[in-house]
Amino acid sequence: MKQEVVLAPGLWMPAASMTLLAARLARAGYRPRLFSYRGRSPLEANIERLAQFAPSEPAHYVGYSLAGLVMLEGGCQQLGDGGHDGFRFDTLTALSSCLPRPCPRGPRRASPP
Repeated sequence: MKQEVVLAPGLWMPAASMTLLAARLARAGYRPRLFSYRGRSPLEANIERLAQFAPSEPAHYVGYSLAGLVMLEGGCQQLGDGGHDGFRFDTLTALSSCLPRPCPRGPRRASPP
């Protein structure tokens, strides 16, 4: 089974801006999925949207700029904390993202580090 990779662009960029990276990942044997979000929506609304989009199994997440923050915050939320079940990382790569703090309890990982 191919590993899924969720790709998300930076603020004001369409998901289509990640298609070149998605094509390269597909050629390397991954199954990329492009996530788009609304930059003017509150952070929590974008986290909820990502939680609904997220695969049911742990996946790799790559977020550029604001998307990295959305992914980190969503993955750090525990059951019941944010009104959704969150999602689990296999890995998280935040490109050009200003991450204000480390996840206090650590992201919900697929397996122990």
